[in-house]
Amino acid sequence: AGDFSTRAFRHTRGGGTPGYAPDSPGERRHPDARSDLHALGMTLYSLLSGRDPLEDNELYQMRTQNPRSFNTQIPLHLETLILRAIHPDAAQRPQTADEFSRALLLPQSASTA
Repeated sequence: AGDFSTRAFRHTRGGGTPGYAPDSPGERRHPDARSDLHALGMTLYSLLSGRDPLEDNELYQMRTQNPRSFNTQIPLHLETLILRAIHPDAAQRPQTADEFSRALLLPQSASTA
């Protein structure tokens, strides 16, 4: 991933920005590509729902409600992918950016075939 990989920096709290980083302290100490996919999922959730994971109350809403609760225009397949990406168990998330992008594009490519 070059310069765009997960690394712990001094200005973050143990490997990520609160609200975007996974909740697991172990994963925060030892982030990997799945941690980046969690951050991507939270970013998509935020952009599509209007919720800000940096705000404690809104992060709680994001952790307890599906994105379509805030925006019914989100396609179901995209909501499913977002929920997979932010799953607390890293093993349940897409394992690579390629897997994430294939899942994101699959419904579009299937409809054009």
